[in-house]
Amino acid sequence: MDMNKAKMINDAVVSTLERKAKEKGLEEGLEQGLEKGREEEKIEIALNLLKMGLSIKQVAEGTKFTVEKVEEIRNNLL
Repeated sequence: MDMNKAKMINDAVVSTLERKAKEKGLEEGLEQGLEKGREEEKIEIALNLLKMGLSIKQVAEGTKFTVEKVEEIRNNLL
C-alpha cells in the first residue's frame, strides 16, 4: 500500500473517531443540562409547596428531596 493511501485511511479513521467523540460529548452535555433543569424545577416546586404552607417533611416526601435539602431550600428563600 502506498503512503498516500495509508494516510487517507488514517485520516478517515481519525475523522470518524473525532466525530464520534464529539457526538458523545454533545449527548453527555445534553443529558447533564436536562438533569440540571429537572433539579431546578424540583427546587421551584419545593419553594412553591413551602410558600403554600406545607411542612418540610411533606415537601420532602412530595419532591423526593431529603429533609435537609428542603431546609436548605427554605433557608435560601428567606
